[in-house]
Amino acid sequence: MLTRDLLRFRNLSGYARPAFLEETDRKTLDLAAELLETWRVGVESFRKETEDAVNALSARWTDMKLPKGLSKVIAVASRFTGDDSASYPEDRAKLFLASAELLKSSGPLAPETFRQTVFQRAGVMFRENPIYADLPDYEKIVSVPEWTPQELVTRYNCVLAQSLLLTRVSNNTVRAMRVELFDKIQTLPLTYFDKHPRGEMMSRLTNDIDNVSNML
Repeated sequence: MLTRDLLRFRNLSGYARPAFLEETDRKTLDLAAELLETWRVGVESFRKETEDAVNALSARWTDMKLPKGLSKVIAVASRFTGDDSASYPEDRAKLFLASAELLKSSGPLAPETFRQTVFQRAGVMFRENPIYADLPDYEKIVSVPEWTPQELVTRYNCVLAQSLLLTRVSNNTVRAMRVELFDKIQTLPLTYFDKHPRGEMMSRLTNDIDNVSNML
């Protein structure tokens, strides 16, 4: 699936027409080949390093949605592994508290001394891996699909069409919810508005429905 910021389409009389890629266009195929090679070179490396390389490549294009969209298709089909050998969220909370206490109670320390002291005070095993090793940026790439550039372009076109269809369904659902909520508010007695803060109603009309939209 492509996120909304990566959708490429033209608006024709109120209808979204997908901007499909030509599967025989040499420039498009060269881009697809370069992206596939970038991901393959990144196997066994951190995902963030490959994504940084893709961002640098995308900066060369006027339409950055194109390389980023192709890269998204590769990423969805790739396999990653995270480090789940430790309770990272709990360890991070302990380390942050220990850091704050150490900053209050001691003078300036060398960075490495400060780091080791914080780990010791927090009762967390000192490790060379980042304390964020469970997050997506620190996932390592296990494998990348063995596609040809033509196969990548074909899959991108299919994913683009699917994403636009699902986005339309999502938008229609959210619109219907907003209309129903607005109609319901029109029928509420004045006493309801006296008992409930305006901010609560506005939150339901905007934030809550936006959260539903993001989930869809």
